[in-house]
Amino acid sequence: MAKKSAKKSGPSAKDAQIVMQLYDLRRETRMREAREYLAVQFFPESAEDFIKIATTFGSKENAYFRQVFSYWNMAASLVVQGVVDKNLFNTWASEMYFLWAKIQPYISEVRAVMGVAEFLQHVETVVEGDAEGRKRRQHLQQRQKKIREMRAAAAGK
Repeated sequence: MAKKSAKKSGPSAKDAQIVMQLYDLRRETRMREAREYLAVQFFPESAEDFIKIATTFGSKENAYFRQVFSYWNMAASLVVQGVVDKNLFNTWASEMYFLWAKIQPYISEVRAVMGVAEFLQHVETVVEGDAEGRKRRQHLQQRQKKIREMRAAAAGK
């Protein structure tokens, strides 16, 4: 299946409307809870940490995992398919980059164990598709490392 190329003309009013609708979906109460868990509380140290919540069906953490990662993969698919301008999307998709930075080191193993080779494929395409995205991901991984170190130091006190 051929993918549509990204728009070249820049963002349109339609792009802005879609981005605002995507933002509005992020404000739903359960989505906020799920996003808070994955962005703020969950700092994995291994693929096993991801696999545990991805495969513990029926748990609150599994529901959060499925809700947030499927949301970002669907949102990224709009960019991949050329429906939404990538530059506009990237100005508000920091959380997607932050979450991808958490899972990226483990994505091959997570996909293999889950048996879903295409898991987060659209997120990966958007983030890893250019040097700017890769640089942003690397910066966020360094930031996450510092957060983990600060948390470990605080726990040690």
